[in-house]
Amino acid sequence: MCRIACAQLVLFVLNLLFWIFGGSIACFGLWLVVDPDFDDYTGAALDISGTFITLHHIAIVFIILGFSIFILGFLGCCGTITRHPGLMYFFNLVSGALLIVEFVIIVMAIIYHNQVDSKLEKVFEKKIYEAYGKPQNEGFNKAVDHIQQKLKCCGFNGTDSYKNSFWWNNTKIAEHYVPESCCIMIKSNETTEYGQRDTEECQRDVKNKIIDDEKLYSSGCYSKLRDWIYKNDMTFIGLGIIILFLQLFGLLAGCCLRRALSEEKIDES
Repeated sequence: MCRIACAQLVLFVLNLLFWIFGGSIACFGLWLVVDPDFDDYTGAALDISGTFITLHHIAIVFIILGFSIFILGFLGCCGTITRHPGLMYFFNLVSGALLIVEFVIIVMAIIYHNQVDSKLEKVFEKKIYEAYGKPQNEGFNKAVDHIQQKLKCCGFNGTDSYKNSFWWNNTKIAEHYVPESCCIMIKSNETTEYGQRDTEECQRDVKNKIIDDEKLYSSGCYSKLRDWIYKNDMTFIGLGIIILFLQLFGLLAGCCLRRALSEEKIDES
């Protein structure tokens, strides 16, 4: 009896955690869908790495996985309270299937993480030099502009990244040496946070090789984008590993409870 009570308590607490984790993961997936920063950062990284996975695929996985864990928590709580062997069997079955799915997702995330890192450095400079500015690459162009403003950087490794590039030779405005997104937005008045870029002085500084941190983002984007991807990837992988171990512990507790309930039923008969 004591063993059953202990197993019930442990399983109930774990399933409450599953409810919280599941709901949080599903909400995070929804946030990924609507957050423009993730869309632009990840979109550029995926375009550079040459994979066919998109941010929306990742977000859908989070939503489905989070909802599944949430339902699992509900089943676990119901099975724990009612002490129904059939419900506990179904809980263990679903929990085991989710464990396999989560393990595969974590392995794929680690592989993808390594692929992005290895390809990002090799391809990013080439993409900036050959592809940025082409009309057919509008999505990539917007992503790079967004990254340069948000991460406060310019080009692959600085302002020289654009010299003699496709953008330089075909689409740049006269007396412009870097895209306008490399220039810092300045305050225009007290009522608006940011106004126009001081483009003229910014471009003049680039031409004269003057680094003015108030007008120009001079550091390269590769290291900043890589660090951003590393930070977020490791957060996802770490969270996944924590949930995986919690569910493994929950599965073991569920199996123990079901076995104890079956033995109790046999003793009673």
